[in-house]
Amino acid sequence: MNFRDTLNYYIETVGTSGKELSEHSGLTPSVISRYRSGNREPSIGSSQFAQLIKGLAEIAEEKGKTHITVEILTDTFAGALNSKEEEFEIFHRHFITLLTGLEISMKNLADGINYDMSFLYRIRSGERRPQNIHEMAELIAGYVAGSFSSPDELLKIQKVTGASDDDLKDADSLKKHISEWLVSEEVDYSESVDSFLHKMNDFNLDEFIEAIHFNDIKIPTVPFHLPVSRSYYGIHDMRIGELDFFKATALSKSDAPVFMCADMPMNDMAEDMDFNKKWMMGIAAALRKGLRLNMIHNIDRPFSELMLGFEAWIPMYMTGQISPYYLPDINTDIYHHLLYVSGACALSGECINGYHDHGKYYLTNNKTELDYYNKRSRDLLKKAKPLMKIYRKDDIKAFSGFLAGISSVKCDHHHILSQPPLYTMSEELLKDILDSNSISKETGDAVMEFFRLQQEGFDSMGEVAEITDDLHVFDEKTFKERPVRLNADGIFPSEDIVYTYEQYTEHVRLTERAAESHAGYTLNIVEPAFRNISIYIFRDNFVVISKSKTPAIQFVIYHPTMVNALDNLVLITDR
Repeated sequence: MNFRDTLNYYIETVGTSGKELSEHSGLTPSVISRYRSGNREPSIGSSQFAQLIKGLAEIAEEKGKTHITVEILTDTFAGALNSKEEEFEIFHRHFITLLTGLEISMKNLADGINYDMSFLYRIRSGERRPQNIHEMAELIAGYVAGSFSSPDELLKIQKVTGASDDDLKDADSLKKHISEWLVSEEVDYSESVDSFLHKMNDFNLDEFIEAIHFNDIKIPTVPFHLPVSRSYYGIHDMRIGELDFFKATALSKSDAPVFMCADMPMNDMAEDMDFNKKWMMGIAAALRKGLRLNMIHNIDRPFSELMLGFEAWIPMYMTGQISPYYLPDINTDIYHHLLYVSGACALSGECINGYHDHGKYYLTNNKTELDYYNKRSRDLLKKAKPLMKIYRKDDIKAFSGFLAGISSVKCDHHHILSQPPLYTMSEELLKDILDSNSISKETGDAVMEFFRLQQEGFDSMGEVAEITDDLHVFDEKTFKERPVRLNADGIFPSEDIVYTYEQYTEHVRLTERAAESHAGYTLNIVEPAFRNISIYIFRDNFVVISKSKTPAIQFVIYHPTMVNALDNLVLITDR
């Protein structure tokens, strides 16, 4: 039941009235009335929530309904409010997907459903929630069904919402499908998520560097002679503008970080494959020079497209020189902008949605203008949130700091492991593994310290949260073909540490014993998923993807949609 129905149920069960509840709770009759009608709800933990519970419990006790306690009322009402929160999260995710996938104008939608446009923007940003989500879903579905009818538009709807041919046969069927889809919990992200994870699992940076001749990219010392400023109009010249920016950046003497943020349409640019190759080589040249890149990604688009974009960026992410961000609040679908800034120059761009070819880019190396655009890039970064943080061996101190703070994150964990977890191992077995690998004292001491921290974290975590490990156990034949590495990627060991088969089976046995003796620890033996990555899901917080080699790297993913998708992924066996 929702909050309104739960309140009315208890008012009837206890045998009271709104007026009596107002007197006992201290809430005004008008507030009680709005709660009962569903026009208003208290927040969990607020004083109004506590007053309501207290008032109902007092009345229940007076009327001999002693089984209706403060504890029961608190749990029941909190559950009703949390249920609505989850319902909004589903609706909100699908609402954004629909807006971006169908390129719906917020003004047209507001006019079509008779809503204030600013209120719709606040729903889109997550600042406001519709009082009746199902009613809102029906209104939006009615607008889409009545406004999108061409073959191309219906094809887009199929791609975005998974509509069947029967769903598209008439406006009523389409409205029903979209209204149900907007509030449906069934969102299958598995295909795009699995593709992303398998690309990361299989990716070898050394092979990629060799394939694109990355180390052969020459960084000439002769500067690029850019005029003080230059404007570019239309798609063709705008492509030239982007390449001029990278050329000036790569050939300058400056080692300042590069900033990139754009929500300009990419379809027109992507049609020119020669431009795409040159654009990626421009990025590669900047990275080859050793420059860091702060990039604000445009994530306001369908999830499958989002994951494809990340897949394309994996080679660049693996360099450890890129810091990806996103902007949580996108307030318009009318204007598009671009801003690239480096120590050499700045490129700004603009266009109106749907009229990309009428857009303009402006490239400048004027000191005053460059200072202005640098300030603008810093201001944008202050508005942005980290999409993910990427740690390589050079960042071990920062990653150690991150690991130290994990124990303070109170949430359930779900781990998808390619090796048994270090925290279930015995110190005696670990010393035996280090000895059999002839590991240096420096690496051995680091592994041992990491092991002890893992065990401490496991013991303290079990007191406040549940841990579920999904682990594949390899048979002897498969193990001998590809020995399993020790799960110590958190310290980026410079030496390979592998099990003997006897050590491996002993660790698996210790892990099974830990699951039997720890009430909050569950072990699932599953089919193999990945050999080179492990996934640590901290529910509703973040996900750590740990890649063991070529290169060893840690991705900490923060964006809520990606965290949710990874938490709900359906793994495809790694063949």
